Amino acid sequence: MSLAGRDTIAAIASPPGGAERAVLRLSGDASGGIVQRLLGLAEAPLERTVLEGRLDDGVGTQPCLVFWMPGPRSYTREDVAELHLVGSPPLVAATLARVIELGARPAAPGEFTRRAFASGRIDLTRAEGVLGLIEAADRAAARSAAALLSGGLGTRVSGLRFGLDALRALCEASLDFDTNETGHVEVSALLARLASIEVELDEALLWEQRREPARGRPRVVLAGR
Repeated sequence: MSLAGRDTIAAIASPPGGAERAVLRLSGDASGGIVQRLLGLAEAPLERTVLEGRLDDGVGTQPCLVFWMPGPRSYTREDVAELHLVGSPPLVAATLARVIELGARPAAPGEFTRRAFASGRIDLTRAEGVLGLIEAADRAAARSAAALLSGGLGTRVSGLRFGLDALRALCEASLDFDTNETGHVEVSALLARLASIEVELDEALLWEQRREPARGRPRVVLAGR
């Protein structure tokens, strides 16, 4: 899915408060131009690279390390820049203000992940895992979200989809070829494949049932017309 032409978003991607380092993330078409102006480069970066220099935050300069990841080889499949800054809240706030002044806008909560999902970078289960990890109120909820984020359910569903596609192909082959032809597949072989897929499906359902659900967020399912 092409996301060209979308606006550029920015957000602080590290925990609040003072630290040795803070991270400010940009995603969108204007990211390269913003990095160029921040660092005073002759031109915007093109290839994937790491840049080190001093950043003009509109008040003064500060040391900065920039990880430049042009799309589609990035988390959102857009042009992405990560600014690694000195972890002083006033300096980070000044940099964010300067980035917005140069054309970015503040990202909405979860917007980087939403763009990653919309571009096909991550599937729905991983997107839910990111949201669950952000909202986790205890270790159990965090473990549950981490299991989704690591692709536990998505990997199982992907395997099931592959197995069903293969079974469908075998069913079609058994219809296209006569029992005396080499392309024919016996019913017993189809049933054996189906039984194997049913076992994998049961395992996937059991994995999901055992996973600690997110607390305080009831799930409602609407089915049918």
